[in-house]
Amino acid sequence: MREMVESLYKSSFLSEKKVLIIDEVHELSPKAKSELLKPLENENLKDKVLYIACTTEFSALPNMFVERFLDFRVSPINEKESLDLIDSICEKEKLYIEKSLKALLIEKGEGIPRRLLTGLAKIREVKTEEEASYLLNINAIEEDADILDLFKLILNKASWNSIKKCLSDLLKTKKPDTIRIGLMNILSGRIMSNYFSITNEGQNSIYMYNILRNSSGFPEKANLISAILHISLKMKG
Repeated sequence: MREMVESLYKSSFLSEKKVLIIDEVHELSPKAKSELLKPLENENLKDKVLYIACTTEFSALPNMFVERFLDFRVSPINEKESLDLIDSICEKEKLYIEKSLKALLIEKGEGIPRRLLTGLAKIREVKTEEEASYLLNINAIEEDADILDLFKLILNKASWNSIKKCLSDLLKTKKPDTIRIGLMNILSGRIMSNYFSITNEGQNSIYMYNILRNSSGFPEKANLISAILHISLKMKG
């Protein structure tokens, strides 16, 4: 973090102004948050440097950190605004989306513009509501493609080293419970899709879901790692 902050104050041929956007700032380590405190003090702020911090867990941030920012709280957009956004993108991209699929997208998007846009990209070539619903259920998991990658590795009986590396990378940026619930949501979406075979996948899916469900609670990280190893061994056995 220190190197990133220092780079903001170095001259650049590209632009006089620089912006640092920190998404999900609550997930920064205590050390990283501490390193930001001094640059964010009023006397150290520069006119041509802007800090933007985004979070969905405002209460998880220490007061001394929050007090250094202007606070702008956003709320989901309504159905009309959601439809206007979708129609605007469709017009610019010359896309045709059935009304029923737009309605489904608005329902699944829950007023979150990012989810609407990523969902639109996933269903642009889709013709049936069922396939669109399956794709949007996956999309609704906070657009976590990396959790989907972990799910695919488990489903495809990948080596434990491959699964372990993917899980290790995920744990650097996400809470164990976020990963666990994400896997459960992807699994339930697959069960409800046309691509699910109850003959080939039924027992494994029930087993996988139950293991993940029962792995909640302290210590979250250890429980998640143990659960995924357990599932991986079962899938291969």
